Amino acid sequence: MFDNASDNIRLDKRNYGIDLLRLVSMFLIVVLHSLSRGALVGVAPFNIHYEAGFLIEALTYCAVNCFALISGYVGVDSKFKYRRIVPIWLQVVFYCLIFTMFFMYLKPDLLTNKALLGSNPYYTALTPVIHNTYWYFTAYFALFFFIPFINKGMRDITIKQAYAVIISVIFVYIALPYFAKVDLFKLEKGYSATWIIFLYVIGAALKKIKIEKLIRNKYWYLILYVLTAVMAWGGKFISEYHTKLNGGFKNDEVFLQYNSIFILLSGMFLVLFFANLNINNDKFKKVIRFLAPAAFGVYIIHVNPLMFQLPF
Repeated sequence: MFDNASDNIRLDKRNYGIDLLRLVSMFLIVVLHSLSRGALVGVAPFNIHYEAGFLIEALTYCAVNCFALISGYVGVDSKFKYRRIVPIWLQVVFYCLIFTMFFMYLKPDLLTNKALLGSNPYYTALTPVIHNTYWYFTAYFALFFFIPFINKGMRDITIKQAYAVIISVIFVYIALPYFAKVDLFKLEKGYSATWIIFLYVIGAALKKIKIEKLIRNKYWYLILYVLTAVMAWGGKFISEYHTKLNGGFKNDEVFLQYNSIFILLSGMFLVLFFANLNINNDKFKKVIRFLAPAAFGVYIIHVNPLMFQLPF
């Protein structure tokens, strides 16, 4: 979402499949938010609308993970520049100020929500990380300053060690908390800088492994993406049904969260599919190159707290 490292790569070396995935992922995020904040609100469990809605949600849930995985996949071999954070920060501040001024005239009562905007909404707009205006941007900001050190480490490891990195993250930070039934390492269901850092590392490890040499038919990745997403939905369904049979109903969403094993895998497979997608149409390339940077703007507009969290 924030990483435009591919802009430093010559156009003939640019991975247009990855750029296309940025656009697809942003669309999936909009669908995900529409489901969680509208289409699935108040829907009774265990009917066709509920299950179909959550199946779609399972297919879209990996989109946020995809952005962090892309950052690692592309960024590990790119030249890192600290100044790259400046235009990203300014873009966030610009949109925050625009929305604040817009609502000051349209609905000034919304700016009095101190729990959301603090005592001074303009100060909040200028300091989006301090006030965690956008959780993903805050998490990426924490990751950003460690990227050159992560890149060096990931470039120096062997392919075998890259596999070990992925397995270690899955075992320690997904499997152990699941069986312990507690958030042992404070990943907060993936809404944390720690999880975004791990995703960056996994994305870099995927680039190191060059797994496309093992699975040459890229459509297997697409099939595996759908399969793991369906497994996430199935796990949720089985968990809820088991809870219902044992008395009461508990909405157990352990399978539908960013650090779910199935959501992680579905994101990884989607990245691998698009990374190996050959786009040869020059006009289509121009369209992708023009639209890909807009994914960030869509994000900060779509989830601005005044637009996203407050009723109209």
